Amino acid sequence: MIDTIQLTAPKGPIKGTINLPTSKSIANRYLILSAISDGKLTINHLSESDDTQILSKLLTSPPTDGIYDAHHAGTTSRFLLAYFALQQGTQVITGSGRLKTRPIKALADALISLGAQLTYLEKDGCLPIQVDSPEGIATEVTLSGGVSSQFITALLLNAASLPQGLTIHIDGEWISRPYIEMTLKVLNEVGIKHTLTDTSIQIIPQTISETTLSVESDWSAASYFIAIACARPGSNILLPKLYEDSIQGDSQVLSRISAYGCEYQFEVGGLRVVNNHKAEDSYPSMLEMNLEDTPDIFQTFAALHSVLGISCMYSGLSTLPGKETNRITAMQAELQKGVTFLSELPARFSSKSNEKYYLQEGKAKLSESPTYETYQDHRMAMSLALLSLVGPVQIKDPGVVSKSFPSYWKALKSLGFEIKDVTN
Repeated sequence: MIDTIQLTAPKGPIKGTINLPTSKSIANRYLILSAISDGKLTINHLSESDDTQILSKLLTSPPTDGIYDAHHAGTTSRFLLAYFALQQGTQVITGSGRLKTRPIKALADALISLGAQLTYLEKDGCLPIQVDSPEGIATEVTLSGGVSSQFITALLLNAASLPQGLTIHIDGEWISRPYIEMTLKVLNEVGIKHTLTDTSIQIIPQTISETTLSVESDWSAASYFIAIACARPGSNILLPKLYEDSIQGDSQVLSRISAYGCEYQFEVGGLRVVNNHKAEDSYPSMLEMNLEDTPDIFQTFAALHSVLGISCMYSGLSTLPGKETNRITAMQAELQKGVTFLSELPARFSSKSNEKYYLQEGKAKLSESPTYETYQDHRMAMSLALLSLVGPVQIKDPGVVSKSFPSYWKALKSLGFEIKDVTN
């Protein structure tokens, strides 16, 4: 296994076509619905990501000992917990050491309030959790709008199969709302209707329609190549199978690229991003981004702004500490290796009492090839790779990208990036 690679970017404009992985977010939703429907759904272009392949295997080839190991896959563990908690039988949901530290209590509490029988086997509020047959299932549950959208999605995917359906009351402002809206659109694709208000989602008992589904390309994965185009004037990158009417929230990345001199257009083959920045053009000295609806592209923009030397104030990052790693502190630690600094601002800068703002300053300067840690986080590896546009960098644990984009390094090679194994 390769421990460390050295990555060197090509000179000048970067041009090419990238075949992206399909969306694991959509694929994982389809897989749970397929299991609920007893195979009525045919799924084409299933994601090759670790997360999706693990979920698919666990659902189609259940472990004989009843222990469902999600490894590092947070979405997989959350979807499985809700799926099994509302059915008959006994199972154990577990995962890697890191996954056992990630938050799941809000989802577990919601399931318990519905009648699920859950037992924490190690630490309260964390995996592993034993699930036994529910003792009746309630029809209503309340969740804070500030919890992970995956918790709400996990319940929504099962709602139509419950004896009396389910009403989810949302308390307070919704974070990452586009991910919940994605779930509702996926449900609509299989014939499941819903009633949506500002404070609740209601789904009555319904039967999933027999249908064939195709998983579209992943916008989160696309963000890295869109950022590469934004970083190099004259670049021209085609990203097939991305659609203008995508149900993925991260498609919002396109609304921001004009600041870097980029334009885009949807062609028959997909999305083309072109950088028309001229030498006489200047970049903004300061940008402000609220990424509450699209937290997965924070690292992409943090790396891009380091490459271009653009200061940026970020907000809407509240879900990032609970991801594969604390993505805020991890980016702080790694960006400063290139003399770029990300700092939390004092509370007085907030217009909301519970909002946090982070200011990024500095242009990456790589006097020697820095070694970047990836913290068992696929998005750390893929975003930090963008810093090779400044100079050669070393990336630890490059295989971590298999979680969502197994062919990521091969894709970079196709654009002219050089990759060498420098494992000690």
